[in-house]
Amino acid sequence: MKLVTAEGGAPRDGEQVSGDAVLVRHADGGRVLLALIDALGHGPEAHAVAVRACAILSSAVLDRGLPPLVDAVAAGLVGTRGAAGMVCLIEGGRLHGCGVGNVQLRTTVGVPVVLSEGVLGGRIRKLRFFEGALRSRGRLVLWSDGLATRVASDALADATAAAAAARLMNDYRYRHDDASVLVADWEPAV
Repeated sequence: MKLVTAEGGAPRDGEQVSGDAVLVRHADGGRVLLALIDALGHGPEAHAVAVRACAILSSAVLDRGLPPLVDAVAAGLVGTRGAAGMVCLIEGGRLHGCGVGNVQLRTTVGVPVVLSEGVLGGRIRKLRFFEGALRSRGRLVLWSDGLATRVASDALADATAAAAAARLMNDYRYRHDDASVLVADWEPAV
């Protein structure tokens, strides 16, 4: 599978660093980890939480599936302000995902996304996982609550991944919040 990703992000107006972070990690076996973390609050403390979550995901073993990855982030953020997050693992032509809190995922292939109520590092009512097949080609768009929820139609348009990410940040960003977006396009390997 060929994967092209693009991301965008910005801290809340008046802040120097963002509490949002994006991670794209390619691993053995054709696995790809996509994550978007939105730490609670803003500024340096929120930034430290987002960095910590990404560090956990950067070093985690990916061949055990998605639940241990989400559990590791949740456990690793205990004692911090916590975070919302969307963690996705692509393997074997399938998307496995888990979203906790106020993060979003839209896809062109009709994967039914369900979100888990709660906070990574805090209380989570019940982790809810979703999965679906990645057909011949398509697009995933992950974004934090620093962007309007009405972005789906524009995000799934025919623009390149980079153009879509830039447009979403330019047209739908709330300046009173940290914002991040990750666009991932895939197509079968030739």
